[in-house]
Amino acid sequence: SLGWVEFFGQPEEVVAVMGPYYGLIAVSLVPTLLFQADRQFAEALGRPWEPLAIMLGSVALNVLLNWMLIYGALGAPALGLTGAGVATLLARIVSVVALRVWLARHAEFGTAVRAARAT
Repeated sequence: SLGWVEFFGQPEEVVAVMGPYYGLIAVSLVPTLLFQADRQFAEALGRPWEPLAIMLGSVALNVLLNWMLIYGALGAPALGLTGAGVATLLARIVSVVALRVWLARHAEFGTAVRAARAT
């Protein structure tokens, strides 16, 4: 059990499935923080719209993956709450990869990375 969850009066069956979900959400914080740092870099370059579009695409992907992995749609396994955690983790990884691919096409990003490595 998660220890503190019982204070919220949740049924035992809910508490039992929360562990894997919280673990996946905790791991997904790493790509979230990377995305936020890269997004702020892009905004400093005066390019806020591309990261916003990538983030909105990630939200749409998360919705699709939630539907697939929670309920087992389109041949995916029905994972319930754990599926929601997997969907969130995958969508966040895709968002940071997409933003890094977009940033890699800009000379300013490469210059900043080289400067950071030199220090």
